Amino acid sequence: MKNMRIPLRFVFLTGLLCVTLIPVVYAANCSVSAQGLNFGEYDLVNSLAGSADLTVSCTKTKFFGTDTANYEIELSTGSGSYSAREMISGASVLYYNLYTDATRATVWGNGVSSATVSGQIRMPPFVFSGSSTHTVYGLIPSNQSDVEPGAYTSPAPITVTVNY
Repeated sequence: MKNMRIPLRFVFLTGLLCVTLIPVVYAANCSVSAQGLNFGEYDLVNSLAGSADLTVSCTKTKFFGTDTANYEIELSTGSGSYSAREMISGASVLYYNLYTDATRATVWGNGVSSATVSGQIRMPPFVFSGSSTHTVYGLIPSNQSDVEPGAYTSPAPITVTVNY
């Protein structure tokens, strides 16, 4: 029987090739958290601005999990429409809207009749979670004359679609 020597370099390169051919399972759990947007007191004459933060967080579920989670955030109309969302107190309505920018020029919605916000969470090797924060800008327009005193609320369900 002949003694065969295999160079260590060959073994290392073969092992490296085998590791790179193993299919990687991409998986992450993502969630969204949002502060309530509290406008404060509205005086009918002046518009009233407010803002709140919305955070998307992702955690890898596998050791060799997702390196990057791309996401898109949609805000529903809640009560009303994208041109005029509504807060309600009893039978009274107070109009407002939500925006993607501090100038309050771009309505934040579902991407069909209004804009969405997209982002990316990068999780390099050995980093198992990440997050990204976006600000939601709100505005109650001035001169709404039929507004009764009271506490006004509106649901604005948030949808986050994550792609790996």
